[in-house]
Amino acid sequence: MSDRVRFMKFDTVDTLKADKENNSARYVKGFEWDKYLPSDYFRESSVPIDASKFNKIKLPDGGDNHDIYNSLFVYNLFNELTPEQAYDERVWTYYSHTIFHDYVVSRWIDGSSNKDRSIRSHMFVHGDRGLVRDNGIARLWWMGFIAHNIASQIPFSVEHVLNILLFKADVRSNIIERPSSAANMKISAAIIILLAESYNGKQNLFKKETFRDFMKIINMIGGTTLLDVFDIDMTKIYLRDIITKQLRIKNL
Repeated sequence: MSDRVRFMKFDTVDTLKADKENNSARYVKGFEWDKYLPSDYFRESSVPIDASKFNKIKLPDGGDNHDIYNSLFVYNLFNELTPEQAYDERVWTYYSHTIFHDYVVSRWIDGSSNKDRSIRSHMFVHGDRGLVRDNGIARLWWMGFIAHNIASQIPFSVEHVLNILLFKADVRSNIIERPSSAANMKISAAIIILLAESYNGKQNLFKKETFRDFMKIINMIGGTTLLDVFDIDMTKIYLRDIITKQLRIKNL
């Protein structure tokens, strides 16, 4: 196995995307894409990776998707990648179709009510949101990346941050997909602190419409309020004020 991060050639990615319906039957555990694709379908980067750890990923088991463990695993496995490199769809398309093919199939395709849509979303990358939200392996790396950055600013473990992020899918999506919040880790850290308080309380902030409204307000004020000059404590106070005065929630 390679000790360098691999990426799929653009023409191979394009061919697989175009043929995904015809290839639907191949998206099953045990299928070996290496034997199906041309011998020159990938390239190696200069980024090192410990190939001996590839088999450490955990497949879903008894209702446990192991998302916290796998987020930590994938982020640490690809810890030499920069965010710019992690934006390259060719990396994640390669690993979704090869090393971690069985994991992605088990996690997202087996039992899906719409197999073609699941293949499109979780085996490939379609736009920035598809990168951080959908691709079966890329989403794990980005959750790990975001959780590590948030945990570095507050007295929470990375595991605790991931537990909060993974508690509700809609909350997670609103945090990691919206540039005005996700790009500013300080704001995201303050949000996580408030979510942790809500998690241990009435969980009002986790309600779908409530959290969406909360994030809309944050995004709207992002261009007019200098949140970037606040420290985390001041940001938390400011965001709590939004919760109590604009969302009219007294108990998180």
